[in-house]
Amino acid sequence: MHTVTHTGAAPEAAKQHHAAVIHMDHRSARLLYLEEDACIDGGSFEMDWEGRAFRQTPTDARHGSGRTHPDTSALFAAVAEALARTEHVALAGPGSAKREFVQWLLEHRHEIADRIEAVEDVDRVTDGELAAAGRRMLHAPPGRRVWPRNQPG
Repeated sequence: MHTVTHTGAAPEAAKQHHAAVIHMDHRSARLLYLEEDACIDGGSFEMDWEGRAFRQTPTDARHGSGRTHPDTSALFAAVAEALARTEHVALAGPGSAKREFVQWLLEHRHEIADRIEAVEDVDRVTDGELAAAGRRMLHAPPGRRVWPRNQPG
């Protein structure tokens, strides 16, 4: 298992937060807490790659792509802990890490998975762009949110 380093602002997980947006990939996550009139830095979470343990996702194995992703369970656990007292969550980022995080939450921290309201593909962004994307995602009408449980059928 890898270790995760939290940098930036002091962990805010002990406080109750209205909303949060996370930009996540397989190596790191950036967390911003969104309050009505403020954006609070939740810091960055970075994987320690010394062990270089990798795994193949089930989708990759089925399709024979041979791609591998790092074991992200330590990253997912650290981010989940930071979200423990957040009411509404939006996930953003490139690739499949954000959806794998949702699956991990469903298996390990389902009470947090229930708070995820939007998941959207977003490339690299500044903190200001991430905060704006999070507010847009969380304030979209339910039928317009990019999230499987809100999709018809």
